[in-house]
Amino acid sequence: MADEKQVAALTSERDGLKSQVAALTADRDGLKTQVVTLTTERDTLKAKVDAADKEKAEAALAADKAKHTDLLAAALSDGRLVPAQKAWAEKQTLADLTEYLEATNPLAILKKQNDGKGGKDGDHGLTQEELDMCKRMGVTPEDFAKAKGSKC
Repeated sequence: MADEKQVAALTSERDGLKSQVAALTADRDGLKTQVVTLTTERDTLKAKVDAADKEKAEAALAADKAKHTDLLAAALSDGRLVPAQKAWAEKQTLADLTEYLEATNPLAILKKQNDGKGGKDGDHGLTQEELDMCKRMGVTPEDFAKAKGSKC
């Protein structure tokens, strides 16, 4: 009888352990499902963050390029850069170009030309004396330049 009691006790214990294993297996499977769900959610959120970061970086790059282009155009027009330096300036970073231009003064000869105090005016190619003549004659600089060009 003692053997039968031990067998019954062991069988009962085994059945209890089987139930616990089944419950733990169900818990484990539930946790695996949660891990898969959380991993998918994490990957989705990471993709959104990466896309937002990329968009931000592209916007900043576009803004820097626009600033670089504007700065280059201004420097070419005010004489801090000559057209021969344009290719070099285009290769510079915005910070390097800004630093260079802050330390550079416009060329005096270009400043005179841009001010109209000497040399030729950029739009029509007339000297200051020719511009004065246009004013006295009541002729536009463009018409004067055309007439000048056709008679030469």
